[in-house]
Amino acid sequence: MNKYDNPRDYILYLLGRKDYSKGELLNKAKLKNYDETETQKAITEFIEKKYIDDDRYCENLIYQFSGQKGPNWIKQKLAQKRLPREIIEKYINQINSKPDDSIKQKAMQKYKIKNFNEVDYPTKAKVIAFISRLGYPNSFQIYETWEKESSNSG
Repeated sequence: MNKYDNPRDYILYLLGRKDYSKGELLNKAKLKNYDETETQKAITEFIEKKYIDDDRYCENLIYQFSGQKGPNWIKQKLAQKRLPREIIEKYINQINSKPDDSIKQKAMQKYKIKNFNEVDYPTKAKVIAFISRLGYPNSFQIYETWEKESSNSG
């Protein structure tokens, strides 16, 4: 038996804790075996009251991860949050495809790099894989930029 008698109360409880996408809420209510019609009615009510706003939720997630994660990683995270593809495509262009300097510093610290021009091939491959795992589609170009910056400063 569910703690909440109806999906409206359950969804309101969830929204009181944090933001969710419409898709996430539908899925959570379905997992609790709430009536789909009642769930849809509650979600429609909360959308009208602006308690649920997929556009706002998408923008907030992009802002949260920008600079630390790449566009591919963020796009995958947005899809996991069950945001509609149209909304993801609408906001995905806001993501900076270049990592901020903290990513470069993390790579230098993790792989003990002083100058990117003096890195052996296995370490270079690891750094490129590191950049790629963060969701940046152009990891080779990013590494080459870091090499050029190292030769200009050194």
